Amino acid sequence: ITKHLEPLAITSNIFQAPMCRLDHVLLTLGSIFSFFQNLPDEPGNEVVKDAMENSIECRWGKTHQELFILATFFNPYICSRFFNADYLSLMVLFHIVKRAVRKLTGQSPANEPAFFVAFRDYYNSTGMFSPASMWLTGFQNMFSQPDQETNTVNILQVWETFRSQNPGRGHGAFIALAIRLHSMVPNSASTESLFSMFGTTHTKHRNRLSPQKVHNSSVVWLDSNRIFRGDKTRRKECMFDAQEGVGGSNQQGGVPR
Repeated sequence: ITKHLEPLAITSNIFQAPMCRLDHVLLTLGSIFSFFQNLPDEPGNEVVKDAMENSIECRWGKTHQELFILATFFNPYICSRFFNADYLSLMVLFHIVKRAVRKLTGQSPANEPAFFVAFRDYYNSTGMFSPASMWLTGFQNMFSQPDQETNTVNILQVWETFRSQNPGRGHGAFIALAIRLHSMVPNSASTESLFSMFGTTHTKHRNRLSPQKVHNSSVVWLDSNRIFRGDKTRRKECMFDAQEGVGGSNQQGGVPR
């Protein structure tokens, strides 16, 4: 039972994290699908394998798949290397990008030559989107410092360093799409925390605050908790054994008690 439930618990932690991104969802679903697909043929495993594979395929079929695919594609540490070129070639991905731009902005800058050049350079990791130009190794080293809140590179911050003054045209529109996709949070963890803070701020003994003051106080409170998170006493955690291929990394995950 532990062998089957442990990867599900790790997946739940990833999906419920306040900093979860769209590419985290796709990578984790792929990892957990591979995990159950490769379970040894032992008594009881066949039923679990079939149930999990059907469940993941059903859930994936109900999502807006192209946005998750693009979010993974716009992770510069992955880019197109994650995908099978027989199904998601350069031109197939370009058409997906065109549809996403049209759907999210209502415009069609993808018809401009500069937009296609930016897409092609990023797909091939050349030009302004080469690893050296994007300073990928530098970001890895910077976020691996012990004074950082997390040792995971902030992909949104990487793309914001390329933000253009004209986000509606050419390569600026391409970069704006990447920023928009990595700004999306596929869960309601942050929103739920904010509403919980509203209840803490606006109580029956302190009920004369205006809605705007309640909102501002709660936002400041949440931001302070985030900034000074490292100064607080860490809660004990149940640590899972490291499992390669589950959750997209070999690191251990924890569930607060």
